Amino acid sequence: MASLREEVRLRHGGSCRRQEAAADSESWTPIHASLDMAEQRTMIGSTVPNLSRFHPLLRLPARLVARVMLYLLQLITVHQREYNQSMVKAVRGLVRRMRKAHEGRALLAEQIELLEQRCGERDAQLALIESRLAALQSRQDALEKQASCDPTDRPLREAA
Repeated sequence: MASLREEVRLRHGGSCRRQEAAADSESWTPIHASLDMAEQRTMIGSTVPNLSRFHPLLRLPARLVARVMLYLLQLITVHQREYNQSMVKAVRGLVRRMRKAHEGRALLAEQIELLEQRCGERDAQLALIESRLAALQSRQDALEKQASCDPTDRPLREAA
């Protein structure tokens, strides 16, 4: 009965693990989306903005002023772009490592579960062996008791 319960628990646990894996991959999606958005913003100061809020006649002179400002501010924005790109790259690397560590932890949890199952099976086998040993000992005690009470065996024991 215990082995059946254990098997049911393992089968139920297996489906839970599959659900956890699906939820796990979904939990990484917002992180990757945020990193993608940050990566799009890393190139700050490299292109002139669209300036769609301006009237079409004002848009051309505004873009010209923006282009001049970008050229003058390149001294600052180049370093900022490099910093932004390196930070996004570093965070992506950390996320990749975290994900691998999380997957490794899940594998270890499965291995621990398997070992616990094996220990349970060994405990059941050990309990069965102990019960058989106890039955054999009680049988031996009964036979010894019967032999000590049997009057026909007394002379044989005394002679020995």
